[in-house]
Amino acid sequence: MIRIITLVGTVFLIGIIWSDLTFDSLGWETLRSGSVIASHDLAQIESYYVRTLAMEGQFPLITIMMLVTVIGALWQTRQDLPRWLKIAGPLLTLPALLVSILKTAPSAKAIAAGGISAADMSAHAHTLLTVHVSLLTVMTIYLAVQLAGFYALRK
Repeated sequence: MIRIITLVGTVFLIGIIWSDLTFDSLGWETLRSGSVIASHDLAQIESYYVRTLAMEGQFPLITIMMLVTVIGALWQTRQDLPRWLKIAGPLLTLPALLVSILKTAPSAKAIAAGGISAADMSAHAHTLLTVHVSLLTVMTIYLAVQLAGFYALRK
């Protein structure tokens, strides 16, 4: 049962990251140069993070699902599973959690708070873009590992 819960949490988080990337990608063209994102694109990014953080403040679904997924991944280390499956959970989910706490949350909060220059907002948006691309990659790999584990253990 814990494996199903972890799988659902992983898929949910991938969906959230994908949703974030639809707005983060507005800064794609200026990412390499580090230049300022166009003001209308910054307004869309800011509006998205204001709404997202407001919803998360009312009911922290993303935080809950992230914790459930990480706890599920850690719990799987106690189950009778192949070693590669036990190692993959903590190896992939714990760094993702740390990056979310140390990079994603502060940048999203800074954007949502407003009152910062376009250059600073662009820098935070670029941080979110790179972090979310990395998190999407890591969580997709973890999803593939989980699905491979289901396939390997089917009877």
